[in-house]
Amino acid sequence: MKKLIAIMILLESSCLLNSQNQFPVPTGNVQIVNSSNTNNPTNELEIETVTPESGLQITQTYVQAGTQLKGAAALHLRTLSAGKRWSLYSLGTDNVNWGGGNFAISENPLNIYPRILIRANFSNSNFPIASTGNVGINTDLPDFKLDVNTAVPDDGIRVTQISTGGCALYLDSRQSFGQNWGLHSLGSGHPAGPGNFVIYQHPISAQGTGVYRLFINNQNGNVGIGSITPGIHRLDVDAPPYHNGMRSNVNGDGEKIFVGNNKNANKETFIVFGNGKTEIYSTNNVGPEHAFVVYDALNNNTKNFVIQRNGTVYAREIFVNLGIFPDYVFSEEHKLMPLDELDRFIKINHHLPNVPSAKEVEEKGIGLGDLSKIQMEKIEELTLYVIELKKEIDLLKKKH
Repeated sequence: MKKLIAIMILLESSCLLNSQNQFPVPTGNVQIVNSSNTNNPTNELEIETVTPESGLQITQTYVQAGTQLKGAAALHLRTLSAGKRWSLYSLGTDNVNWGGGNFAISENPLNIYPRILIRANFSNSNFPIASTGNVGINTDLPDFKLDVNTAVPDDGIRVTQISTGGCALYLDSRQSFGQNWGLHSLGSGHPAGPGNFVIYQHPISAQGTGVYRLFINNQNGNVGIGSITPGIHRLDVDAPPYHNGMRSNVNGDGEKIFVGNNKNANKETFIVFGNGKTEIYSTNNVGPEHAFVVYDALNNNTKNFVIQRNGTVYAREIFVNLGIFPDYVFSEEHKLMPLDELDRFIKINHHLPNVPSAKEVEEKGIGLGDLSKIQMEKIEELTLYVIELKKEIDLLKKKH
């Protein structure tokens, strides 16, 4: 009698299936098929279908009494040995935290945020959170199409290429004049070198016609801008003709850009301030101790201008714009000091008129232009004194 009842129950259950579906095999596994495939199932439950968009559907019809709040439909995956349960939710309107109509993947014990949240791409006044179509990982408030929230240091998103090719992340703009920007970790077959990082740009309308905008060598960290061969240089900027090279703006007199010096970590070597002031600090104690050198690259790299650390300057020629040159000495308005007065002035002051004293020059220095102007003024005055003396001598000769 028991065998008869079992057979009747089995026959009744099979009537609920498609004529091609079957409960096969002595494994205890269940297979629901809608095709000619009659292979034995290898999982506890297998569903096979040839109908587009068909499969397994879970529908939640619960409505909280006296409200319009509806529960979520869920699929739970539980591993008893690990003490974990992962759940896939089509959220109902009773979920005021994650938003009705959205899709979430969460774990139990429940985390404060869903591990993945996809906001439905529509809105409904019954939903407490506006739907956007954004996807959030570990956040219930994704503000972007993909929003990843993490509190783990150095955590984020990783893209891994398991073949010899490179790995890339592309950012496309499909509007007018749209560009495709690619971030690449280069593979072993790339001519720019395996393991290097590049940022590549090309117009959306002209694939394969782009240029490398930034290159980082994985061996030494050298950076190329507009170049994939920075060589031994930390930063290599390759600007086409009639294009700008490199520019850095600083705001305020106290702001600055500088080049550091590893030998003296407490002081920068070359500094340019926001007000234009430039400072050079030299710690070179070898050889001629040059702090600043200008070479003539077209003439065997001849040193044309040198500033040494002790302040000595070497140059081939220096032009000074004085503004006013001392030719005013020869004008009628310029009055020469009589020689007897000049004699008294020198005895009292120990220097010529309009010439700074030795003490003043030692304390404050003197400009090369000022010195040239003073010297020329005294040379021209001396010339006039010689002419006056010549006239007096000629007059005396006539009297005798």
